[in-house]
Amino acid sequence: MMIRCLTCCLALAWASAAPGGAWPRGKGHAFLSFAYEETVEQGTGKAALGFGGTMPEEEPESFGFSSVYAELGVTGRLTLGIDAGMDHGPDTYQAILFASLSVTPAEWRHQIALEFGMGQRDYPADSNDAANLADLRPGGTERVLRPGLSWGMGFGTPFGNGWTAVDARLELRMTHDDAIPKIDTTIGIAPGKRSLAYLQLQYSDYPDNPPNWRLVPTYVFRPVEWLALESALLWDAEGGDRAGLRAGIWLEF
Repeated sequence: MMIRCLTCCLALAWASAAPGGAWPRGKGHAFLSFAYEETVEQGTGKAALGFGGTMPEEEPESFGFSSVYAELGVTGRLTLGIDAGMDHGPDTYQAILFASLSVTPAEWRHQIALEFGMGQRDYPADSNDAANLADLRPGGTERVLRPGLSWGMGFGTPFGNGWTAVDARLELRMTHDDAIPKIDTTIGIAPGKRSLAYLQLQYSDYPDNPPNWRLVPTYVFRPVEWLALESALLWDAEGGDRAGLRAGIWLEF
């Protein structure tokens, strides 16, 4: 039993290397990731990825997104971090500084963490883009607050130790009084010391749009102890019309 518990803890330590979540980073440990994703309208995106669909006569519109994410374990329970991203075309930036506090004992199977973040969102200075952003001047910014709650649990399987997690956040954009809920539900497995495989269901509900449900199957390979390579498919299953790919690099210190 002790060996099995130790193995499960090691698997969860590898799984908790993923950005965010209920498990604390750990005092003195740091994490940094860079990622880029490209999506296209679902009809062409699904065809390109083998999901079916027909190719249109016109060139499909593509959407790019770059992100930087970092965490630093200040204590055994407190983690500080930054979550920043850029939408390409129009070039919209957002950066959130956050603190995550684990509120459950480290030895518990179920882990819960509270999070609070604040930052700002910068909008494009291009007049054509800015004209569509009510209440914001060209090059305008707005303050963003982001409370959150995370839950996670580890479990064993015949194929390796796994975990499941739910990360819920509410993004409050102060200028427009927008409240945008985002919930990521993840189930994954660590079949070995060098790989992770997980499926994530991402839910978001933006104003003036239907609720979006996106499936993100992901594989992560760790060639060396401090470096991991992430690859993922992105598919809007409901409420959206995009499909695409994401690639990322994870660094641990």
